Amino acid sequence: MKILVFCHEFPPVGSGAGNALSFLSKEWVRLGHAVTVFTSGWNELPASAVIDGVKVLRVPVGRQSLFRGRILEMIRYMVLSAADVSSLYQSQKPDLCVAFMAIPGGVGPLFMKRKYGVPFVTQVRGGDVPGYDEASLRWYHWMVRPLLKKIWKGSRAVIANGRGLAALVKRQMPALEIGLIPNGVDAQFYSPAPAKKKNDAFTFFFSGRLVDSQKNIRTLLDQLASLDGVRLVIAGDGPDRPFLECHAAEKKLSAQVECLGWLDKENLRRAYANADAYVSLAFSEGMPNAVLEAMASGLPLVLSDIEGHRELLVDGQNGFLVPLGDPTRLREAAQRLRQDADLCRAMGLESRRRVLDSHQWAKIAERHFEAFQKPAPILY
Repeated sequence: MKILVFCHEFPPVGSGAGNALSFLSKEWVRLGHAVTVFTSGWNELPASAVIDGVKVLRVPVGRQSLFRGRILEMIRYMVLSAADVSSLYQSQKPDLCVAFMAIPGGVGPLFMKRKYGVPFVTQVRGGDVPGYDEASLRWYHWMVRPLLKKIWKGSRAVIANGRGLAALVKRQMPALEIGLIPNGVDAQFYSPAPAKKKNDAFTFFFSGRLVDSQKNIRTLLDQLASLDGVRLVIAGDGPDRPFLECHAAEKKLSAQVECLGWLDKENLRRAYANADAYVSLAFSEGMPNAVLEAMASGLPLVLSDIEGHRELLVDGQNGFLVPLGDPTRLREAAQRLRQDADLCRAMGLESRRRVLDSHQWAKIAERHFEAFQKPAPILY
């Protein structure tokens, strides 16, 4: 089968969605399919390339950050997707299109179907769904909601990577059937450190885009980093990074908090290896890549009790779920892990086991392809 994927991010451009697509597309090639990805350009990257058997076509959208897209860039990507439909159809002759993120990835497939009858499947990822991170994306979702509904309605199948995202889509279109297929992780690259470095303080690690309205990092700083014997390391970048660094300084937490900024994969793997546990108090998540990477790295988890986290963490088995707004529970969980090395080790092993059982990319790619061939039932 010839598959044409529309996604505004593909490595080295972007983060979560692009990385997931990179692994899935390579696995689809391994299964014998021809895969082309239509994505955003970046600086001196070639307009066309073949990466691990995947043909990558890049268009200039004025991208200003390697790892973080802007709404204006997404609008440009949508315009170019629609404008290039005819040339893409003539050059690729796809049997199926995939919208990897309904917005902005769904515009090209929608136009392709209307003009040439090519069916398409839509994968929702988080920021493309109304209700996700409402504090910063509400007006954007209000603006694109009519287009979103046309994309979902025109899809052969709509696939979400978690129950929370599926519920948000259902809130917009209750009759729409949603397929559920979890995120995957590279469990060979992210793996437990053979010999963990001995730290003076128990180190919690967080990785993600620094948007406090979604990730709730200021609360994490206030509640966790002030504990005796605990250190918090943060990887990532975003619009709220300067504010969060200033907040840590004002609260005199600089000795307990380290902000590493955006990390490439090798340094990110090293950061997981140096950590004792992973922590997040996010208000909303789909199925976060960072949590899966932490699990593959053999870390116990301390996560906010939200839908996207409940699908990865069984309370008391591979970590602890803590209610939002309850600092006592967070501190209790942190102290239990810090004081009980055997519990910490056992929970980390359980995290790793769960990843190997349910989140390896080869299995995830096969399940996607099954959904491509027919309307998606509830798969997960």
